[in-house]
Amino acid sequence: MTDDKLNLAPAYWERGWFWLALALVSTLPFVVAPMPMMPDHFAHVARYHVMLDHALNEGQSEYLSRYFSFQWAVIANLGVDLLMVPLGRLLPLEPAATLAAALIPALLVLGIYALAKSVYGRVPATALFALTMVWTHTFLYGFENYWLSVALGLLCAAAWIRLGEGAGWRRWLLMAPFSMLVWLAHLSGWGTMGLFVLGWEMSRVPLGLTWRGYLAAFGTIIGRMLPLALPLALLPLWRDGNVEGAGELILSAASTKLRYLLDMFRGEILWLDYLQLGLVSVLAIYLLVRLWRWRNRAMVMATGLQLSCFLFLPFSILGTFFVDVRLLPVVGIAFFLALPEADRRRGHVLALAALALFGTRVAEISYGWFQRGQEMQIELLALEQIPRGSRVVSISRWSNCNRNVLHGFDHVANFVITRRDGFANTQWDVAGAQLMRPLYNKGRGYNDADSGQLKDTAKRSCNGRPLGEIVDGIPRDRFDFVWSFDAPVSRPWLRQVFAGPHGRLYRIEPAG
Repeated sequence: MTDDKLNLAPAYWERGWFWLALALVSTLPFVVAPMPMMPDHFAHVARYHVMLDHALNEGQSEYLSRYFSFQWAVIANLGVDLLMVPLGRLLPLEPAATLAAALIPALLVLGIYALAKSVYGRVPATALFALTMVWTHTFLYGFENYWLSVALGLLCAAAWIRLGEGAGWRRWLLMAPFSMLVWLAHLSGWGTMGLFVLGWEMSRVPLGLTWRGYLAAFGTIIGRMLPLALPLALLPLWRDGNVEGAGELILSAASTKLRYLLDMFRGEILWLDYLQLGLVSVLAIYLLVRLWRWRNRAMVMATGLQLSCFLFLPFSILGTFFVDVRLLPVVGIAFFLALPEADRRRGHVLALAALALFGTRVAEISYGWFQRGQEMQIELLALEQIPRGSRVVSISRWSNCNRNVLHGFDHVANFVITRRDGFANTQWDVAGAQLMRPLYNKGRGYNDADSGQLKDTAKRSCNGRPLGEIVDGIPRDRFDFVWSFDAPVSRPWLRQVFAGPHGRLYRIEPAG
């Protein structure tokens, strides 16, 4: 075979089967670990338990209906929740939730492949570097609905590009329901999808127009993108009397946004996380310098749009937190899709480098989850001491509190809800953010996830209260147990009934 024919043959990284294999590899941490070690995942599973009891069993649990309210509503944060309705009928709750979470990195990998294929007609080797953005901090934290919506948004943007010119009614027929699905999964993911499409549409506007020409072109773009804007009609339903509130607006300082960048690869091994961050940064600069003249205008514009949103969006809006933080990996995906390799020989080298980074990341998370998952199984033996329907106060430091590993202790007591139909002060009570809200102790304190958050005096950025203040404020007549992590408690009315590697379970003795 001649060299010309070899050069025309698709490289292995351009083939669909190879990306399907990468999608399967991306799920490895979920396969090897006893449970997904994502702090928010524990809280999500508890919410699914209440949801499925409401949807499938018509609220048969007397305890769950007493402790939590659940009301179906149209909100832009329903991705995995909706997926769990059919999965919860087919599988037991916790395996179903693990399967749903495992689908997210696989869909992200396939979304990257689909978008690169749509933009270039092939898959450049540099697209493999976008895989380093799959297992980043916010996904490890458990922002499952958001990352599911990003994955669906990548697929939606790829479909938009594939439709090409003159799609007409076909664009409405396909894109309107697809964008509705992305919006229902999560509002922020719908926004990132819109920025990818906007970047593509802007790149098609000729350069050198007059200002009137650019205004006319902008109007054309808005008209073409109307199928993606259909979910805006659902906003009044989201913010009606059933799901009230707009959430607190919290801004991020410039120094805080820089810290987000340093934390993006926070995983299981601190030195390895920073090494990966350094290598990805160096490679990004190298690609920018060497491949800039081959840049793709659409993806450059998409990168600029995503980056601008990261810089100017607040930390919290509409009851959603980490609004700006979660955009950083999407910026990375757009950036690596903007710089295709110049030739096949360089592509082989770049592909190997990208695959080495991706493989190292998956291996690190798999190892850490396996080790910590085994330890967590020991902690959960405390549930054997907790009768069904019990009420538990959880005390722990925030997982994100200046620590490398997201330990998840602040959400472990959610298993009291999942496995004991009990109550724990570990669910969020944010208006308009979830369909389920805690109500047992509403207005009395110790009702939501903030009430048991322990202040670490050595870490100034850690919000919370001193241990003594939390313990002494517990309404002892309304709770049965105190479950504290890395914070031993000593009071005459507490009797320790279990000790794990980090957790201590105390029974509250009756007064008098």
